[in-house]
Amino acid sequence: PVAIDLINKNYTNLSVAQIRTKDSIIYKNTLEVYKAKLLDSQQIKMMMPIVEQYFKTYVTNDYLNKILGAAYLVYNNNATPTEINIALGWSRKAVQILENSATLELTAKLLYRLNRKQESITAMQSAIDKADNPSDKNRLTLLLNAIKENKKI
Repeated sequence: PVAIDLINKNYTNLSVAQIRTKDSIIYKNTLEVYKAKLLDSQQIKMMMPIVEQYFKTYVTNDYLNKILGAAYLVYNNNATPTEINIALGWSRKAVQILENSATLELTAKLLYRLNRKQESITAMQSAIDKADNPSDKNRLTLLLNAIKENKKI
């Protein structure tokens, strides 16, 4: 309950725009600190495009990653339906921030745990449609089939 209150207070009560603003500030500050430490290095000047892409990918989604991480913790533990419902709210917030196969997959899994099979199927199909590579598509398709057959996932 304390963790749920903490996540709700610090992450899910923020709008998507507020989360993107906070993450962009974290990204900017992290990048500036990194640049300041290695300002005179020729090597860092050559590596800056790679470093910027890394930070943009991983630091920019700081809040998203915290929300997803918390929702997966609930999913992976024997949570009550109330806790799963709260995690579903987090997962839906994550979809609003970044609609991709990972956020949609988690949403589908949480819906399935709540016995909301048809919604789960729809979310999992969307996850398959958003998947970037064949191995993800295959893995998600297997999960979709398990949901359709009422198997444990």
